[in-house]
Amino acid sequence: MSIIGIGAAAPKVRVSNDDLATFVDTDDEWITQRVGIKTRFVAGREESSESMAIAAIKETLHDFTGRLDFLIVATETPSQLLPSAAARIQNELDLGYPYMAFDVKAACSGFLFALEIANGLLRTNAKYGVVVGVETISRYLDYQDRATSVVFGDGGGAFLLDAEPFVVASSLYTDGKMADLINRTRAPFPASTFPEGLVGIESVSPSGDPYLRMNGKEVFKNVIPRMMQSIDEVLELGTKNLELAEPLTVRDISKFVPHQANLRILNHIAKEMGFVEDQVVINIDKYGNTSAGSIPLACYEGDLFGESCLSPRSELKEKLGGKKLVLLTAAGAGLTWGSMLITV
Repeated sequence: MSIIGIGAAAPKVRVSNDDLATFVDTDDEWITQRVGIKTRFVAGREESSESMAIAAIKETLHDFTGRLDFLIVATETPSQLLPSAAARIQNELDLGYPYMAFDVKAACSGFLFALEIANGLLRTNAKYGVVVGVETISRYLDYQDRATSVVFGDGGGAFLLDAEPFVVASSLYTDGKMADLINRTRAPFPASTFPEGLVGIESVSPSGDPYLRMNGKEVFKNVIPRMMQSIDEVLELGTKNLELAEPLTVRDISKFVPHQANLRILNHIAKEMGFVEDQVVINIDKYGNTSAGSIPLACYEGDLFGESCLSPRSELKEKLGGKKLVLLTAAGAGLTWGSMLITV
């Protein structure tokens, strides 16, 4: 598959660090130094993951005259649980025909997981599809909790894809043993009305924490080595899949688009892996961490199709036929993580 359209959307209201400091025990200097964020967008009453997804998709479909075969929506924050966000988005788009539409839940890695599924569909019988990553994660935040309230924001983006080969290599993982590092434990179910005693248990009322919680230190410690390992893996797989005589290195990458989790994480990975500044796409300062919306938003602003700051070596240039390599990487709740090497 190849990317034939990109769209993005964010809420109307931009919230600065100084704005946050009026009701959170924090200040601009603390937030900037700890996570590298200056502003984030927060959804209003009439905005939702679905409304932002629709705006982003409409942008991707601006000149599209084909017929979609699927819509995949990566989100942890739909406005309701049933039916899926994808089904409601499909209804609002009203393209005049049915097609497969469903959600993917893999937190901050969700967009990469959705792209992996899309790649499989497009390698079989699908011709066109849309993949969305979008969140209104502000509605899960406790604004007395500095560990989360200063980090996250709302927004998202969308890719329109065709069946031309697109994914060079991918390496994606989940390790449920680290599920408690980032979680929201409140079950999304009402109190049971089933008669007590018939199944040997009492009726269960909703319990748990309704807000997103994160152990920042443990997340930092665990995601960095896993993200870097997955980058090494896709470079090795990419070398094999492209049948290159010389192995791929970070110097062969036109753009590196990491999940915008925390500026210290991004800088650490970029430095350790050997990326130069112009290769790395960073917009966390403007949007904060938008979870599944992070990578498509960064791709939208990152000029993926522009000139590379590095000249491709002749063997790679010949193999790619004029295209460039872009590296995507992410990690999030689950724990989920991974990387994907694509061509643009």
